[in-house]
Amino acid sequence: MDRVAIKKSLTDILEHTIGESFEGIQETTSLFVDLGLDSLDMASMAIEVQAEFKIELKTDELRSIVHVGDLLDLIQAELPATRRHAA
Repeated sequence: MDRVAIKKSLTDILEHTIGESFEGIQETTSLFVDLGLDSLDMASMAIEVQAEFKIELKTDELRSIVHVGDLLDLIQAELPATRRHAA
């Protein structure tokens, strides 16, 4: 799964979590400042990300997430190598 596909899935998850549609989410978009996520939103989003990508996210890892790009990096790092490079 390439980064573009991961970003599309992540955008869908964020829209579901927040209940709004987002146009043009960038890797530099702040989850907290720009999208307005709070800790409860972050927890809900993390659960959906884990289910969607079949990965496990650790609390310590999530605490360092600030921007969409940070979350994309974490998801890519957690994906098995075979899924990371699949088209």
